Amino acid sequence: MLLELVKSGGFWAVVGVILGFALGEGTRLIRYHFRISKLKRIILEELKSVQAQIPQKKDLVKKMIGALQEKKMLGGISVGIVSIGYRQHIGELYEHLGQRRRDCLHVIHDRLKNADDMLSSFENDFTSAVQDKVVNDPFAAYTGRLSDILENYNCVEKLIKSYLEEKPIDVFYIEGGKFKKL
Repeated sequence: MLLELVKSGGFWAVVGVILGFALGEGTRLIRYHFRISKLKRIILEELKSVQAQIPQKKDLVKKMIGALQEKKMLGGISVGIVSIGYRQHIGELYEHLGQRRRDCLHVIHDRLKNADDMLSSFENDFTSAVQDKVVNDPFAAYTGRLSDILENYNCVEKLIKSYLEEKPIDVFYIEGGKFKKL
């Protein structure tokens, strides 16, 4: 009976279909695995670029603070922080990253975006504050804002370092522990 089944053409057709399906799915899974690995590498390489860019941003902020201390104003428009890989691929990578990695990336990129936005609008905001007399001493107030941005960059540097060392900081304290300043 079994021998007859093996000799029949229908048996081999079914075996061929099953084998073809298994090979197709196996190939698809391998390609998917390689794609996820490639996207993770893109994120890592992008973080290395950001890490190299932060000293330039900090230098600009320090110059802006120096100008304010001399009662002058220096605009903050500069090249934005690299985030194309993160913005385009985080949705696809989300389920393939652990909680700490996702949260760490989120905080890194949002802090950098906020800092870029603040620096880009700095000249207009400062000019408006001076003209509208919103604060008594806009030079001191905006020096404080810039100092906060500088501290923000220091925090982001720590987060990037932890991510690249494969020990991402638990930025939202989900895994327990007490709040501590980054």
